[in-house]
Formats: sequence, C-alpha cells, structure tokens
Amino acid sequence: MVQESAYKAMTRERFLFQEMRITARLLGRGMGRQEAIQEIAESNLFQYPTEKSLRPIANVCMNRLEALG
Repeated sequence: MVQESAYKAMTRERFLFQEMRITARLLGRGMGRQEAIQEIAESNLFQYPTEKSLRPIANVCMNRLEALG
C-alpha cells in the first residue's frame, strides 16, 4: 500500500521525465538531496526559462525518487 504523501508526490505534477532523469543522475553521482537541488537551480539543468520553478520541481523529483525507494 502506498502512503498518501508518496502518492501525492507521484501524481500532483506532470510526468517530468527529463527532469527525473537529471535528478536521478545527480543522486547516482553521490550528491545529497540539498546539494542536487542547489546544482539544478544554479546550473539551470532543467533548462527552464525562469528560475522560479526550478527548486519546487526539483523537490517534486526528489520526492518521487524517494517514494520509489
């Protein structure tokens, strides 16, 4: 049974396939959660036109990856 918080993390935002791949790659390199989010935001790794949504979307990706185990 999936916990409600994990379920929300999986369904609230759009699919975010490329963003999930980028985030998983950073975690695979041994970065911690905050370090990866900072790298995503500072380098605009998601290539968004504005920085406003980088950190929230990076957090969504982190939550999804954590829900996967």
